[in-house]
Amino acid sequence: MVFEPLTSLASDAIIFYGILIVCIGATWLYVRKSKSLSKYKQLWAMLAFFGLLIGLGIAGMNFYLGERIGKVTITETAFETAYGTIPFDEVKDVVIYLDRKTSPFTGFKPGSETKRLLIITKGGKTYAFSEGNYPIDKMIEPMRSKVQSE
Repeated sequence: MVFEPLTSLASDAIIFYGILIVCIGATWLYVRKSKSLSKYKQLWAMLAFFGLLIGLGIAGMNFYLGERIGKVTITETAFETAYGTIPFDEVKDVVIYLDRKTSPFTGFKPGSETKRLLIITKGGKTYAFSEGNYPIDKMIEPMRSKVQSE
């Protein structure tokens, strides 16, 4: 079984090109305006530069994180991730962990909850897969059946 990540690099490109078009458009509009706005031309050029720089940073980091999230393949004897191949006889447990984040502004009320699929090996190494990146509800049953049969 092969489980592809849910994220896409196309969304990162859309974010980057959207910010790029807005920065170029804003610069073009304010540079060609009347002379009464000429004292703000440098300010708009600076703001467009910083907007472009922020857009490049967002796109670059999303691309970097997207490269680290690869497909997960479950075979008869092991599972393969972007971080390597782990035989099922080395897996100690497969659990779903509910990660609750509390906000300092709401007191003790939970803020957001994220489910994570944790694969714990006998050597103590843990592999975590977030529900934002993988279909963990579909992944857990084949993994549990393989681990329990070993």
